[in-house]
Amino acid sequence: MKELFPLALVVTPNIPEAESLSGMKIKKIAHMRKAAEIIFNMGAKNVLVKGGHLQGEEKKVSMDILYDGKKYQEFSAEWIHTKNTHGTGCTFASLLAAGIAQGRNISDAAQFAKIMVTKAINNSISLGKGHGTLNVGIEYYSLKGKNECLLELQKAVNYLMYRKLGKLIPEVSSNLVYAKKDARNEKQVAGFPGRIIRVLDEAHVVTNPQFGASGHMAHVVLTVMKHDASYRSAMNIKYAEKTVDICKKVGFAVKSFDRKDEPIEKKDKEGFSLEWGVNKVLEQSKIIPDIIYDKGGWGKEPMIRVLGKNPLDVVNKIERVFKHL
Repeated sequence: MKELFPLALVVTPNIPEAESLSGMKIKKIAHMRKAAEIIFNMGAKNVLVKGGHLQGEEKKVSMDILYDGKKYQEFSAEWIHTKNTHGTGCTFASLLAAGIAQGRNISDAAQFAKIMVTKAINNSISLGKGHGTLNVGIEYYSLKGKNECLLELQKAVNYLMYRKLGKLIPEVSSNLVYAKKDARNEKQVAGFPGRIIRVLDEAHVVTNPQFGASGHMAHVVLTVMKHDASYRSAMNIKYAEKTVDICKKVGFAVKSFDRKDEPIEKKDKEGFSLEWGVNKVLEQSKIIPDIIYDKGGWGKEPMIRVLGKNPLDVVNKIERVFKHL
């Protein structure tokens, strides 16, 4: 070690390794700092003690300590309770080296590695009976999934705009949304800022799709995905009894909810009315319907919501209805 450490830009021991190198027990963060000093004095230019193995109350967070001989820096992340940690140390070291190779300083590279490893652990994969592996490709596939969502939405809305579907746009306008496969919140659901509006007999959008652009329809899709994750897209269209009848005649599964049954505590929260209504329908249905509608309420426009597995699926269903109007 006396010959190796002086050659290294940074040494990254975990808790057991730091205990072995420093000759001391590490039970808390203060001990990590002391161990980092001892290892630094062995010739290392920088020491980063990783706290993933730390026992005790510190397990609420995962804390790493970087020491450069002058000052300490702490890098923390929420502790993720999982057994799928195989390869964590190797992944962290690789990301740290990559960050340095990209021109980052030690501190920035360590922060980069911490963030990326935490994402990989949070999206880890259970394999076999032992410790599962990190999902080291999560960042790439997350970006790829986002781009695919935006492209599919744009294709579908272009298809809509070439047809005179303006009569299906409600007073509050429409929105066509598409969620990422692992969507958990509105920011992971893409839609159209400014919604889809009616211009004479045509449907038009104000700008290109973006993530987090829809609130109400995002709530619809996120609620549906809790029952069937393959249904990731939806669009709201203008309510009319004739339209509902056509939906039934063309063979769509049609369900509805009544806002009169809505609990008061749900009415007071913006967007939660739809979550309640859609969830009520799905809890009573053996399948995911093509259509969920309601006849409105006080200050609420009646609405039809078309569900599908992707934007083109939704648009195709809307066109089938439109042909019979």
